[in-house]
Amino acid sequence: MTISRKSNFLMYVLIIVSIFSIGSSVFAANNTGDDKSFRFTVPASSNPDKGTTYDNGYSQTQSRSTAEKNAPWYLNLAYSSEGAGTITTMWLAKGSTAYSVANKYYQGKKYTIKVKSGVSGSVRIGAENNNLTSKSHKVEGYWDPAVR
Repeated sequence: MTISRKSNFLMYVLIIVSIFSIGSSVFAANNTGDDKSFRFTVPASSNPDKGTTYDNGYSQTQSRSTAEKNAPWYLNLAYSSEGAGTITTMWLAKGSTAYSVANKYYQGKKYTIKVKSGVSGSVRIGAENNNLTSKSHKVEGYWDPAVR
């Protein structure tokens, strides 16, 4: 190889390595390595034919070590027994009090979610069906109660 070909080749290798380095640092920012698995049942709605009530399901609790409002939480909704691409309404809760806005989250996606007020201690994921249905479904994935 000539010198110009060697330098072009080295430049190409350097660009590829840089791209992978940037991608892995972005992933690390969204994934602290403290992810906990979750798996629970989202209950059927009460009286779905009358359109009355959404019932809540909850994950097991995990410790959130910070009360900082700026410390979001991370959610990876890996599986829903409703099927691929379906939606479940979820939030961060302490007891039955919501500390993040209840939003619709898609199965198969990852999210970093802001809290609406500071919370620490034992927290859990709350969830409800996004539609009135007489069928419950299971959700599972990974979450980190406090991403820093």
